[in-house]
Amino acid sequence: STYTTEWLSQVRFLNQQFIVVGSSGTILSSADGHTWQAQNSATKKWLYTVSYGNERYLAAGADSNVVSSKDGVNWRLLRTNLPKKSTIRSMIFANQQFWVVGSNGLVASSSDGVIWQLHSINTSHGLNSIIYFDTP
Repeated sequence: STYTTEWLSQVRFLNQQFIVVGSSGTILSSADGHTWQAQNSATKKWLYTVSYGNERYLAAGADSNVVSSKDGVNWRLLRTNLPKKSTIRSMIFANQQFWVVGSNGLVASSSDGVIWQLHSINTSHGLNSIIYFDTP
């Protein structure tokens, strides 16, 4: 089991495994929630959020850093068109798109994590959470 002194931001159960993200690019994974393995995230930036969709994991955070993995173990830093001055605070996967929110009113969507469509909601305030309800 892995021990860390880093701050942890989010734990999610995604695609049959637990994934934790945090400060200094921390990513931990676990199949059972008891035994954890540290993964190389390809960034030292703080990661605040993680999601899964379209057969890939995405984790994101400070300076709009986004990392991607097919298996939750091997991660790579993505070159995106997101504004570098923003911090991504929350991410979900809904309707075949990743959706992120963050500082400076950031709202964006992407199918692949690389090319993002920015959405304006007329605020410069930080957004800390996004959720999706699929109602009949």
